[in-house]
Amino acid sequence: MEAAKPSRRIAVLCVAAVLCAAFLAMPAGGQERTIVSNQIEVSQDEASLRLEFSDGERLAITFSGGRASVNGESLGSYEPDGAADREWRDLLSRVLSLSNGPLAEELTRWQPDPGASGAERNLLAAVSGYFAGALAGTVQANVRTRDEDNSQGLLQAMARSEDKEAFVQAMDGIDAESLTVLVGRDHVVRAGTQVEGGILLVDGELDVRGRVRGDVIVVDGTLNLASGRIDGDVRLVDSRLQGSAGGVVGDVVDISERLRREELENAARIRAEVQRELVRAEQSSRRTNAFVSRVSRASRFTFDTVIAFIVLGLFAWLATGLAGGRVGVVVRAISHQPARSAVVGLAGGFAAAPAYLIGIAVLVATMLGIPLLIVWVPLFPLVVLAAALVGLVGVADHVGRWVLRRGYRWLNRGDPGQPSYVRLLGLGTMFLPWVVGTWLQVLPLTGWVGDVLGAAGTMGFLLAVATGFGAVILTRGGVRPTDWAVPYDDFGDDENGGDRW
Repeated sequence: MEAAKPSRRIAVLCVAAVLCAAFLAMPAGGQERTIVSNQIEVSQDEASLRLEFSDGERLAITFSGGRASVNGESLGSYEPDGAADREWRDLLSRVLSLSNGPLAEELTRWQPDPGASGAERNLLAAVSGYFAGALAGTVQANVRTRDEDNSQGLLQAMARSEDKEAFVQAMDGIDAESLTVLVGRDHVVRAGTQVEGGILLVDGELDVRGRVRGDVIVVDGTLNLASGRIDGDVRLVDSRLQGSAGGVVGDVVDISERLRREELENAARIRAEVQRELVRAEQSSRRTNAFVSRVSRASRFTFDTVIAFIVLGLFAWLATGLAGGRVGVVVRAISHQPARSAVVGLAGGFAAAPAYLIGIAVLVATMLGIPLLIVWVPLFPLVVLAAALVGLVGVADHVGRWVLRRGYRWLNRGDPGQPSYVRLLGLGTMFLPWVVGTWLQVLPLTGWVGDVLGAAGTMGFLLAVATGFGAVILTRGGVRPTDWAVPYDDFGDDENGGDRW
């Protein structure tokens, strides 16, 4: 401790009241003595230590005015602010907060700095000898007090540490009873000296120039290791190591950094697990959404198909009622020459668009054709569409009768003798592959079957339209019967009772 002003005396009184009566049984039945009080006074001119023991004896060592004395008797001279003066003051600063057993141990272990000059070193060696003689029975007598102080020091060290988890990990496997606990102050292990056991320093700076025969734990502080040696491990908690780690026999472990790394690894692992769960949930959601989407799409397609069936069914009913004979001629043509009808229908379908455009061009080129253009433009597509629909009704007639010949009894609930019923049944059968294929696509294992069935239904429907359209062209819309296409009214059972068509 340094004085603030030259002539002002700074007295620092640390009286450690009697910690324990410390009566320990001796072989001879006597009483071991303890340090019951200690007083340290430090100023610019004087630095003194006064000890009082439980047996009434006192020890007073004073450095004042260049003279050192023990219990008032001169011990020798020293140079003010010299090596001996500085080392004596440094010793007093280190033991300032100690009492009883820890104080006795620190004073007993103290050795003069080998770097001091001969006279000053002899003076310090004499002081050390007085300590050894006066404290010979005190250190052993206060083992229990040291243990209690050490436990209290560990509690204070943990309370002082900001990172309790790191502190606990740093103390893992450490012999707490052999630790020297230093809280809130700096400490120097001088060159040529050694410390038996480990050192725990919290909130301070530890300078190791000598040897530590144990582990060193530094919490919220700094470890200076220039030329010293540490026989055990070095564990740092929110601390830094200055100097080379070559003097450490064991491992140098940064507990705080390890915890941060483990925390980052745990966070990364948790993020990865959460990410995997999110991916699985997203995949499950996609599968669910995809299934719902397929069901919704199949439902919409079924609804659209039902609407188309109703519209075509209404057209088939009207065509049967208003032009049954002509539709019959188309049906007969399909029955006798289906291949020819299909070829003609395909050719007519490809030729319809060019014929439509050529017609428009011819009518535009002639002055008289311009009025007819008003009729040609909307009428030609309507005529082609009507011809295709009539042909489709004719094909539906054949499909419906084919289904009736399968002998399904539930189909007899309708009237098989009514052409409208037969043709509606045929139209429904042609739409059925699309509907069934769409619903099969909803299921994961039968999707390909649905694709094949839908494609077959599409090809079949297009072939039916082409065949019917070709039959309409061959029969000139059902008004030009041939030897194989007679009017519908001539249809009926032959003389053998069979269906002639």
